[in-house]
Amino acid sequence: MICLICIISVTCCSKNNLPATPELPRMIAGMKLERTLSGVKANKFVFRMHGRATGVRNSIIGYYDETERNVLYVSSFETDELAQAALQKMASKMAGATMGFEPARREESENGLVYRTEGMGLSHFFFRQDSFVIWWHSAPDKAEASSGFLLSYQFK
Repeated sequence: MICLICIISVTCCSKNNLPATPELPRMIAGMKLERTLSGVKANKFVFRMHGRATGVRNSIIGYYDETERNVLYVSSFETDELAQAALQKMASKMAGATMGFEPARREESENGLVYRTEGMGLSHFFFRQDSFVIWWHSAPDKAEASSGFLLSYQFK
């Protein structure tokens, strides 16, 4: 019995068992990917930001400048439906203009539903692509070019 529990624990907690995170773009709006945070460290970071369980299976975070003002967060979910539910939940929580953000503005794009907001001196937008939820925050002068690029980028 103890052996079975150990085998299950190792199998379930193995790094190889985590859902894959996509390859991040090397450049966004002329900004080079400086560093990434992935695996357990990224998952803990996302958990701390939300202060509770989020349903995120795995995350990767990309920093696109040395000041850490331009940051890409990509979280994977088990299914597209769970990712959609997480996206809607984030938008609903922001509806009351709390947590330092303006209420998220909902927009339809050719790639699906996109939410935009401002807060903490940055421009933010978030959306879902398949089973990934993507959040980007950038300096306001980079917002337009970077959001256009990211909406057309295929996260795989």
